[in-house]
Amino acid sequence: MKKTIAMVLCAALTLTACGGGASTGDTKAASDGKQKLVLSTYGLSEDISAEEVYAPFEQEFNCEIVTETGGTNDRYTKLAADSESSIDVIELSQAMTAKGIEEGLFEDIDLSKINPLIHVQENFNIHICCPKEEELADILFTTGTTGTPKGIQITHRTNRAIAENVIDSTRLEYDDVELIPTPINHSLGLRRYYGAMYRGSSIGIVEGVVFADKFFEMIEKYKITAIALVPAMLSILLRFSAERLSGLDGKLRFIELGSAALSDDDKMKLCELLPSVRLYNTYGATESGCTCILDFNRYRDKKFCIGRLTINTKIHFVDEDGKEYQADQNNPGCLVFEGPMNMKGYWKEPELNASILKNGKIYTDDVGYCGEDGMIYLLGRKDDVINSGGNKIAPQEIENVAMEYGKIKECACVPVKDLLAGEIPKLFVVMKDGEICQKEEILTYLSKHLEFYKVPKALEVIDVLPRTFNGKIMRKKLKER
Repeated sequence: MKKTIAMVLCAALTLTACGGGASTGDTKAASDGKQKLVLSTYGLSEDISAEEVYAPFEQEFNCEIVTETGGTNDRYTKLAADSESSIDVIELSQAMTAKGIEEGLFEDIDLSKINPLIHVQENFNIHICCPKEEELADILFTTGTTGTPKGIQITHRTNRAIAENVIDSTRLEYDDVELIPTPINHSLGLRRYYGAMYRGSSIGIVEGVVFADKFFEMIEKYKITAIALVPAMLSILLRFSAERLSGLDGKLRFIELGSAALSDDDKMKLCELLPSVRLYNTYGATESGCTCILDFNRYRDKKFCIGRLTINTKIHFVDEDGKEYQADQNNPGCLVFEGPMNMKGYWKEPELNASILKNGKIYTDDVGYCGEDGMIYLLGRKDDVINSGGNKIAPQEIENVAMEYGKIKECACVPVKDLLAGEIPKLFVVMKDGEICQKEEILTYLSKHLEFYKVPKALEVIDVLPRTFNGKIMRKKLKER
């Protein structure tokens, strides 16, 4: 029987492997650190078995509700519905994570502080059965931006290939120390973590960037050389800590951003603050990891560019009938990815697997093309790209121009049905505090900077854009308004 361990991972847990970036300890201490990695990633158990599969949930996930009532979380319910699996739920206690923050990045974990849903002996031996590469390692759940969250089955081979993509594309070095403030249940943070461990470098994990003093204190104290961020976190840093961020120029080697679209405005601000730092914007999905990457500090003039393919990735383009062809700027196609970094399939979703996963290739709804420079360009999701009278419009282009207006805090553009054009762009805007929306003024501004068919035919002011917990705009909800 295969056992599924639903892990409630606290984002404040601090870890290190036996990398050159560790600031304390000898060879033995570094080795102990690597043991802590295994324990913390795969649950605390006297026998870590190759038969166990791990499904990390968010920090707010209520462990007691799951164990006492059988679960109210739809992702847990999906796991529990599989009669062939037994499920253990493991929670890393707040006491332990608080200790990690207060006493330092590389402190030993006190096993007595672990919340005992499983029994931990004082003296225990760890027996690790090395799994086969095709065996299931993780079940990661999507954030549900396009519907119900789906469980994504990841094999050990897939995890290794994704780690190789991370290491090669960011030029991760053995002596790098990377700070990860993103949730470890989310694929961006988890895979940055896997990549660092596979490389043998060091990492620090902290809960978000809201507590700026702690964030920058860790950077200084542990000589952080790299940071992984989601765009929402970057926006917070740019708004409240821009000066302190600029002080990291020459100290950081790179910053990697992913999981959601990054605005052109935030890109340019970051480039100005950190001119000598490699600034990576990654494209990918939980299903296949990072497949494209762009150093936008080096290539500042490439609109809609998501960069070059990562080392284990091959790309194809298909038309609406699924036929492969050579896509270009005038005739974009849907992106298809091939390589060992692809998932095994969705958890208990045979129909979805049949439509998306074919011959080891993942068929996406993202529309783009390969430019003459060999880089990949993305227009958006097939359902989000606006087809107005046969003209394909990338919603991000309209959003970027709207943000330059100056009075808008955030915005999102979606297609709406139109009898004549088929679809027209509709813009949702959130105004900055104290600003009053002048619709005609905004539309006039847009008409001066966009081609006529790209100018939104409808504009609606809302209080806040609907987003997932990690900052992705839920465009489906906007279309339903």
